[in-house]
Amino acid sequence: MSPSNLLSKWLGESEKKVKDLFKRARERQPCILFFDHIDGLCEKHYNTESETSRRIKNEFLVQMRSVGQDNSNVLVFAATNIPWTADTVILQSFDRRIYTPLSDVNERVAMFKTHLGFSNYHSIRDHEWMQLAQKAENYSGTDIDVVCREALVQSIRRLHSAIHFKRVQIPNAYGPQRFWLVCSPLDPDAQELTLNEIKSKELCEPPVTMKNMLTALATHKPIVDKAEIVAYTMFTR
Repeated sequence: MSPSNLLSKWLGESEKKVKDLFKRARERQPCILFFDHIDGLCEKHYNTESETSRRIKNEFLVQMRSVGQDNSNVLVFAATNIPWTADTVILQSFDRRIYTPLSDVNERVAMFKTHLGFSNYHSIRDHEWMQLAQKAENYSGTDIDVVCREALVQSIRRLHSAIHFKRVQIPNAYGPQRFWLVCSPLDPDAQELTLNEIKSKELCEPPVTMKNMLTALATHKPIVDKAEIVAYTMFTR
């Protein structure tokens, strides 16, 4: 459940949605309620808090306390990327704080393969996946997705300036099919052509290379820095 599903511009509607949500959870127990981006629903305010925000927090606290007291079989989880912006009282209503760390090197290898290796034409060798993962320390899943997308864009950009292509045979569901693949002018099978001279259905997507990936990694830096990682760790202690 995200804040956008609960917040309303109409007076009193947001807290009613919160109350109704917990009511439905009790009616369907055992039930798990998961609030994503809890900071968006119960953000910490100081002297500028609106009456609407105050009522939402109060209703949320009432419902959380009732869940803990009426022995209902309802579990409530919440997630946030910026826990220090969430209201302190709301955070205290949860029994535990669990820090989910960034992926380790083997998990990053799996992410690179998921985003690129299993679905796109590439020339990444088996041992190079580990090299990429090691260079992507502190990269989140979102960061790795962005890097792979940027590498794909780089490979496609190569088509626009290419003037040498060669014929390659690629198997598909209908059997082997011949395509035009961009290549080096030094390739023995290279033919001098422009993109406009090739039918789109006969054009092969250029493979993503290790160079594309390294360039994308150098361009996109991780969203989370080391100071934030320390802050997350300290917050859950």
